[in-house]
Amino acid sequence: MRNDDLSKVIYDYQTARLAFTPQFQMYLNQGMRLACLELPSLTPSSVFQSDFKILNGLEKIQVHMNADFLILSSWLSVLPSIHPTLNEFWLLHYIHDRSACHTAPSLSSFLDESRQQDLEKFISIRQVGLCRALGHHSQEWHVMGIVLKTELLCTSLLEILMLAASSFPKLKTLSLDLILLKTIYNINDFASVLAQFSSLRVLFLKNVLRCP
Repeated sequence: MRNDDLSKVIYDYQTARLAFTPQFQMYLNQGMRLACLELPSLTPSSVFQSDFKILNGLEKIQVHMNADFLILSSWLSVLPSIHPTLNEFWLLHYIHDRSACHTAPSLSSFLDESRQQDLEKFISIRQVGLCRALGHHSQEWHVMGIVLKTELLCTSLLEILMLAASSFPKLKTLSLDLILLKTIYNINDFASVLAQFSSLRVLFLKNVLRCP
């Protein structure tokens, strides 16, 4: 490998503030790849800018959700053609918004059912991870990861989890913060509900243990 050839180097994570500096761009021009990029927001035109297009090997984008969801939709529609290696898109500060649902139809199903079952007040969605469907040029995205936090002294955790399991059949990563959970559940009942997540590979639990 030549001294100026960085094609075997993969940079794991970088923020947009540093990823678009002249020095980092120089490394990218020498073949270095960036695996994960964190963006503070989205703008309609930034996805088409030349410095964004040279982010070689990009696999994952994380966005702080202070952007319009229609802009998000336009990003998701063009990203596969600009970055064919990209397969994960995380919304780090998800906000319940009806206009977001068309980005992943399963979100709409989950929100609609949680309202109908009067469960929405007990849970908040803190992060959502979208994964591109199989296929080199696929523009279809589904929910592959979600971060949930209980609210208002939640008494319906098992019902919420059963709804999530049916709404997100391809969910691979689930994070639960049970800080405001009121009801104490039998561990076997809890495990039985978690078993309904047929694709689940990673489970994070926070504030899950209760002292008698």
